Amino acid sequence: AVPTHCGECPVGCDLLLEVEPLSGRVVRAGTDLDLPRGVSFGNACARGRLAPLGLDEARLTQPLLRSGGQSRAAQWSEFLDTVASLLGTTTAILAAGDLADEDYQSLRRLTEVVPGTIVSVPGGAAPSPLLHALRERWGESRGTTFGKLREADLVLLLDGHLEADQPVLASWIRLAMRQSGTRVLALGGELGRLAKGDTLQLPVPPGRYGEILSDLRQALLAGRGAGSSLDRVATLLSGAKRVVTLVGPGVASDGDAVARLLDLLETLGSKNIIPLYHGANARGALGAGLGSPSADAMAAVNTGAVDTLWAVGVDPLDHGATETALRSLKWFVLFHHRETESLPLAHAVAPLARWPEREGTFTNLTGIALPWRPATAPPGTAKPLSWIVAGLVRRVGEPEARGKD
Repeated sequence: AVPTHCGECPVGCDLLLEVEPLSGRVVRAGTDLDLPRGVSFGNACARGRLAPLGLDEARLTQPLLRSGGQSRAAQWSEFLDTVASLLGTTTAILAAGDLADEDYQSLRRLTEVVPGTIVSVPGGAAPSPLLHALRERWGESRGTTFGKLREADLVLLLDGHLEADQPVLASWIRLAMRQSGTRVLALGGELGRLAKGDTLQLPVPPGRYGEILSDLRQALLAGRGAGSSLDRVATLLSGAKRVVTLVGPGVASDGDAVARLLDLLETLGSKNIIPLYHGANARGALGAGLGSPSADAMAAVNTGAVDTLWAVGVDPLDHGATETALRSLKWFVLFHHRETESLPLAHAVAPLARWPEREGTFTNLTGIALPWRPATAPPGTAKPLSWIVAGLVRRVGEPEARGKD
């Protein structure tokens, strides 16, 4: 079995991928419960266990170029030569939030070689205000360890949607509630099965997190007892000894709410905090300096401000692009592992390898760079994005490199 880490969400659970020798297909994704130092302590959710088993579904296997209204197969050298010739045009890149660190770094390198290129990552900018504030005020932007979460006697959950976004974290908290009496204080978000335990939830209207957190701190300082709902929350917080705070995107992306949260946690004397976000590797994108929201790229496309769009691991039709705008582009280049709704509109298509098929790293919720190891080969001639972008950058800097891949 090949040890690797799941790339379906930002937890990065430990996985063991078993491959059938004759077919080369992944036939089982399991875990090692005897892995005491593993990121997820040998745990993984159903989504992570099932994703590697469906690698062959509707896959793209070779580069495609469209000419005369028809798409045809192409060699990588021709694809790279063609796409490299477009890099002088105004370009927007919409990149998925689950790429490898190396992919984001290669896109950053591309923006240095081709100034003016817009790179947007859906959800990638969400944790930026929180991570920046942690560096400025506490000198460290890494989250606390998952071990601290498992040992917490109280979890402060802000705009959390754990059942849908980080199921393993929800499982750990439920286990701690049953075995250790851990309590959950939730502001906003959705509790799912966490609501069945010792949980107190306060609804928070959009844009009101900063106000609520400030009021909660004042209630904590005043020590008024259990009058209002906020007073009850403050009483529970003041009585807890091991508080871990999980911060969802509705708070992490709001600079004022972040400042009020850190004020509250400093008052509590608790610095155990884990940012939550949607993209599996949003931290990797931010680490490469790619924090622009997806609306930036889509606005440029829909207003005709760019000639060329790269869609990397996403379908732009799912992120606000219109079919009319895509048809109006001089070039629409799709980089994806499978067929998408926008595929027939693309002038060029590059097949991408998925995380169980490639080497690389990604940065998880706690700021740790975790390795991906290939358990099987990608179908056809599919490649990692970093390999493709390296070939394009080389052609821009070394014209003589054309035709050599």
